[in-house]
Amino acid sequence: MQIVYKILLLFLFCNILFAKNLAFIESKPQGIARDFYIYEFIINNEIDLETALKLYDLIDLKSPKIMSVLKSKIPQEKLPYTLLCSSKNFDELIQSDDECLNIGFKLDYAFNGKLDSAIIDRLTSSKTKNRIKILRSKNILDTLLKNGDGEDFNSIYFSISKKIEIFNKAPKNLKNISNKDYSKALYHIIISNKFPKFTKALLKANITNVNDFSFFALGLNELENGSKNKALKYFSSVVSSTKNRFLKDRALFWQYKISAKSKYLKELAQSEHFNLYSLYATKKLKAVPKFQIILQDDEMFASLSEDKPPFDISNPFEWQIISQNILQVKNRDALLDISKLFYYKETLPHFIFVINRYYNFSKNFFIMPYYDKLDFDNQTKNLVYAVARQESRFIPSVVSRSYALGMMQIMPFNVDNFAKEQKMENITLESMFNPQIALQFGAYYLNHLKKEFTHPLFISYAYNGGPTFIRNFLKDKSNFSKKNKFEPWFSMEFIPYEESRFYGMKVMANYIMYNEINNTPIDIDIFMKEALH
Repeated sequence: MQIVYKILLLFLFCNILFAKNLAFIESKPQGIARDFYIYEFIINNEIDLETALKLYDLIDLKSPKIMSVLKSKIPQEKLPYTLLCSSKNFDELIQSDDECLNIGFKLDYAFNGKLDSAIIDRLTSSKTKNRIKILRSKNILDTLLKNGDGEDFNSIYFSISKKIEIFNKAPKNLKNISNKDYSKALYHIIISNKFPKFTKALLKANITNVNDFSFFALGLNELENGSKNKALKYFSSVVSSTKNRFLKDRALFWQYKISAKSKYLKELAQSEHFNLYSLYATKKLKAVPKFQIILQDDEMFASLSEDKPPFDISNPFEWQIISQNILQVKNRDALLDISKLFYYKETLPHFIFVINRYYNFSKNFFIMPYYDKLDFDNQTKNLVYAVARQESRFIPSVVSRSYALGMMQIMPFNVDNFAKEQKMENITLESMFNPQIALQFGAYYLNHLKKEFTHPLFISYAYNGGPTFIRNFLKDKSNFSKKNKFEPWFSMEFIPYEESRFYGMKVMANYIMYNEINNTPIDIDIFMKEALH
């Protein structure tokens, strides 16, 4: 019970009003929430060198976004050592001490003619030295496949800028592609559609003993080029090798789509993982799903208190501290005790955050909290909650690593414009931690996107990755085309941003489920085909 008392104390002592000064920032716990306030403080204030250096020490996640704005406030010669070294160009680095050289060295420097053996000897990582040797070989791709392992391949692919020049070639010995764990590198190469010479060469190989994401991408590559049998073989390898249930379900789905054999659909319908593909299988077969759905009218929530909970749901620092403590709890009985602290109508999402861990994430909760006094049309309501479920699991005070705010993860640079367009006054960034305002802002933005993108799938892509990328993707008329019998499912696998790719799949599953909850059931085949042109 000690952890319960500890969390109760946190409720009592961490509820401090928002402020925007250095003292406020210094008083807050380390984490993403504080990083967000540091970022806002930097971009909105003239700060001196002493303050800038203090802020550097306070930053938890030193992401490129926040480091870029901080560097603009500090003369280069005064930058903290690590930041200084990572900011130096090649000529400056080789004049620096060995520690600085190792901090700032990039694999792209392998192509610099000034990189001689004496400088290479100063590098401490044997892996880096080996990768430099590969990058300085006559035929980089063949040398990499012959002498490097999957980790080398992955590191070089994601680190260097000359990707097209190196990887858009047909390897001489295709056997060297097998027997490697490429992590996500081979998957990215195929999905990007930027390396046609390499991906066409893959069609001539029978690749074995690679990792699950690589097998999956190889299956898509074969399918794109009309080789259904080889595609089935690769997807079968995914099913037999992966521990990722979402990836396995997608592979089963593709086995069904390619072969039209119901055995794959039946196996997919046995999945206990809720996703668009397992949902599709259960609907298609009219089967009772193996995944568990818990709705807001479940008896579990029958006695939720109407009283005000003992902490401020709109304070990101409170939730950060509380959630971090909850995540340390491994004992199931303790989790059950802790969940009782959140048994209020206003903290239903927080209660689910805890109880989900008690159930080891075996249940899928579909709730619609904070809807009081709001009035959306049914389609908007379903899409808003589908997005909110994916964005925040309905926790009002969430701050993301990109500093998106609140339940609907509104970006700070959109807040003022959205408020003006809705003629709302006295709106601040902290207003996004008010769940009803967040829902209103999310609904406004989704309806704005709907004017251009129409279909909920495209709206969800635009909401997550911004309108420009999906607008450009749709300009290629081969994407989401009625001429391809595997659409829209095939184009969904080739969305260029990985986060948006999976985001769209997950939001569509949520959207279909919320439509069913709100008595507007969707035929998935018809619904998805409506995205085609």
